[in-house]
Amino acid sequence: MARSRLWRTLRVVRLLLAALALAATTLAFGYAADLVALLAHWWEGAPLPEETEGLVVVAQANLGPALMAVAARLSLFGLGAAAAILAATAFLGRAYCSIVCPLGIVQDVLGMLCFWRGNRPQPRLFLLRKGLGVAVWAAALVGGWTIGLRFLDPFTVFGSIAAGAWLPLLLIALLTLWRRRFFCNSLCPVGALLACGSAMAPLGLRLTDKCVKCGKCVRVCPAGCIDPKTATLDNGRCVRCLNCAAVCPVGAIAYGRNPGFRVPGRREALRAGALVAGGAALGLAARAVKPLYPAYGPRTRTAKEGIYPPGAGSRQRFLTKCTDCRLCVTHCIGHVIRPAGTFGAVHLAFDEGMCEFYCNRCAEVCPTGALLPLDLKTKQRTRLGRAEIDLAICVAGTEGFECGACAEHCPTGALRMKEDAEGIRVPTLNHDLCIGCGSCEYPCPTRPIKAVRVWPVDVQTLAADPAEVFKAVEPEPAASDEWLI
Repeated sequence: MARSRLWRTLRVVRLLLAALALAATTLAFGYAADLVALLAHWWEGAPLPEETEGLVVVAQANLGPALMAVAARLSLFGLGAAAAILAATAFLGRAYCSIVCPLGIVQDVLGMLCFWRGNRPQPRLFLLRKGLGVAVWAAALVGGWTIGLRFLDPFTVFGSIAAGAWLPLLLIALLTLWRRRFFCNSLCPVGALLACGSAMAPLGLRLTDKCVKCGKCVRVCPAGCIDPKTATLDNGRCVRCLNCAAVCPVGAIAYGRNPGFRVPGRREALRAGALVAGGAALGLAARAVKPLYPAYGPRTRTAKEGIYPPGAGSRQRFLTKCTDCRLCVTHCIGHVIRPAGTFGAVHLAFDEGMCEFYCNRCAEVCPTGALLPLDLKTKQRTRLGRAEIDLAICVAGTEGFECGACAEHCPTGALRMKEDAEGIRVPTLNHDLCIGCGSCEYPCPTRPIKAVRVWPVDVQTLAADPAEVFKAVEPEPAASDEWLI
């Protein structure tokens, strides 16, 4: 009885930690400021935070983004987070899946809502789980191509749900209704990686001789990893929800030496070697295919792709690194970053705003390394695209009205109003200073086509320093003895 009470207490602690982790990750997707604003409405004088670094760190500590950050830019934080999670798996099994992983916790919540169905046995799709996991990770880590993680990484899927996408939530709900944690044990690449470590870990859960085969543990197990007939518990599939130990009437669930801990046999070693070799070959093939992305021609911007956030580097690099987790979308204060299409990447659209000149938040919050971190000064010179002016539809050229909205909002001075041959002040563009931030396109009043538009570039480069350009063009004023007050 004392052991049963201990397991029930540990299960309650696990549920509390999972609730905190889910809340922190959800708030990290842009809802922290809204929550605090609501609290400030209730309690007058409550401060409103401008940043949510602590919550973003929680989001970046997920295993999938951490491994991608290591592969994309050798992130020390990602390396530390991944090493800590994998090391903990050796002692706690797949506790990450039931405490930290946001999508795993969502599946538990959905499972509780579907209480009338109970837990049904799950198929042991070994080849699907291992083969799919190897293929996804090989393409991502060796080939540098995250197409598999875009659809199967739990953090990315949860990000889509948190950003308001209903289709991923519907699919996860249907899978949960059918077989509770089927996604975790058959489709999830993170689950496949952790399953390898948990199955061969030195410590784990097991059924003791006290088991009376009552079947209560089987009915509450969401992973379908318990077989009472053979008195075995598969630690590779167990997500450490502790439901089984909490309901066992005789305390037959014990934590100790993992029965699966052994030196791999010859057949297992050959099978593992074949999977690794196949994954490496797939990764090299993905690396060879990656450069086949066509370059942009003139005026090829479409509604779904084109201009990418600062730190993307190049179109080819960003398309193969971005998993569309949408953390940058929810943190964009200019509301210009849009979600990806099916095979595209998140991009900028200037119909509702502009890339704010004094903000580099997107590169700071990117958990996968798809956006390289840029200090504010470098970001302010990073060329995201190239602006072009069509005087044939500009109100200054067609109506003789000196609008000047584009020049007024340009933060680098690339756009200025100058007189043409007829003495009308029209906008002129210095391409060396233009960074393609959309500060000119967004306020342009012409409809339906803007007179000033920003077009994509294949590689993000640094624009000229405005201070140096204007120093060379405009002579310094003569020295004066008068004081400016």
